[in-house]
Amino acid sequence: MENIIKLKTDNENLLFIGYDGHEEYYLNLDKAPDFGGCSFMGLRPATESKLRERRRAIKLEDMGIVIPPSIEKYFDYDQFHLDMEEDWYEMFDVQAERVDEDSDETLYLGFGSCQDIKGYFEEHNINSYEDYVNHFEFVGLDETEFNDLLKRIN
Repeated sequence: MENIIKLKTDNENLLFIGYDGHEEYYLNLDKAPDFGGCSFMGLRPATESKLRERRRAIKLEDMGIVIPPSIEKYFDYDQFHLDMEEDWYEMFDVQAERVDEDSDETLYLGFGSCQDIKGYFEEHNINSYEDYVNHFEFVGLDETEFNDLLKRIN
C-alpha cells in the first residue's frame, strides 16, 4: 500500500517525488521536457534553529584555520561563532522552503544531491509504480501521475 503525501514548497516548479529516509526528492519542472542534467534534486529539510545550532558548533579547525598562539588571545571567538551562525541560510544552500504540517515550523530544504531523474530511476531499478512505492518511504505521485512521468522521461 502506497503512502502518498503531497508536499508543497514555496517553489511552484518543484514537484515532490518521494522521500528515501535521507532526502526529499523533487523534480525541477524548469528542466522539462527532457529533465536532463540536475533535474532531480535530493533536498534535506531542517529548521532554522537546527541550522543555526549546527553553524554555531563549527570550530576554526573544522575550516582548516590555525590561529598562531602569539595572536590567539586577540581573536574574537564569540564573533566568529556569531558570524558562522548568521550565514546559516546561504551555507545550507536553501533551494526551497515548506511548512511542516505537524509542527507548523518552516523547513528549509538544503541542497543534498542531484542528477537526472531517468538516471536515478535506472540506477535504482524503478521501472513500475510498484518499484517506485517500494523504493521510497513515502511518495508524492499516485499511479496515474507516476505513469505519466515515466512516459515523459523514457
